[in-house]
Amino acid sequence: MREILPNAMFRVELPGGRVLSGHVVGKARALLTRLVPGDEVEVEVASRDAGFCRIVGRPRDTRGR
Repeated sequence: MREILPNAMFRVELPGGRVLSGHVVGKARALLTRLVPGDEVEVEVASRDAGFCRIVGRPRDTRGR
């Protein structure tokens, strides 16, 4: 994650350097209460708008379980 935007939006940078806007959805909203710039997150890119994504969780290897 790159930066926090107003209205619960986030700017996410993909490994290829592409930057998207997105928001946290579903069960991840309760589990990801503390997102800070620099956190790694899993995203789903919207099919209709290539500049928007949904944050669905954190990668399994960074959860500490």
